[in-house]
Amino acid sequence: MNKWRWMSVAVMACWSLTSTAAHPDFLPPYLLGKNVDEAAFAEHSDWIECSEMPSVKKWCSEPFAYYATTVWAQVAFHHDRSNEMVLHADYSMHNWSQLQLGLRKDGFQLQHAQVDQATFDVVQQMQIQSWQATDKALVVFLNQHARAFPKTLIWRHQDAQAKLFTDGSDITLTFTRTVSAP
Repeated sequence: MNKWRWMSVAVMACWSLTSTAAHPDFLPPYLLGKNVDEAAFAEHSDWIECSEMPSVKKWCSEPFAYYATTVWAQVAFHHDRSNEMVLHADYSMHNWSQLQLGLRKDGFQLQHAQVDQATFDVVQQMQIQSWQATDKALVVFLNQHARAFPKTLIWRHQDAQAKLFTDGSDITLTFTRTVSAP
């Protein structure tokens, strides 16, 4: 019996280590909407410059896991506005759901959904009905349009906005700052 107790403690300890290492070190500032310096990417050997225009510096990553989804990142530094990070993944219903789950785990809340031409404004609905009624209506809306494209979901957390988009073949998850202060 003691042997099983120690084995279960060891398994739980290993499990907790993997959950705290859910993100590479470059991702958390974007999840919180913080400014990121381009020099950090220029000096990091894991990033490859992938700019297409001289006015916008872009850096690309190797594939990595955002929770359970394999993605690759592209960071763009614009001279006239805040930088952004875009995670790219192949579309599947599983990847689409897993990216939403990852956003919820990171504290993001869904603000707006657009599927094809139909829209659902969560913030507006919360002003006129309870969160339970809004949640139920949102689930019905998303399920009614489960196979329609394109899909855009706007999420917010602290000073960060996340835009989850798919056209049915690719998925992009774009993180940007929602405030202009440093």
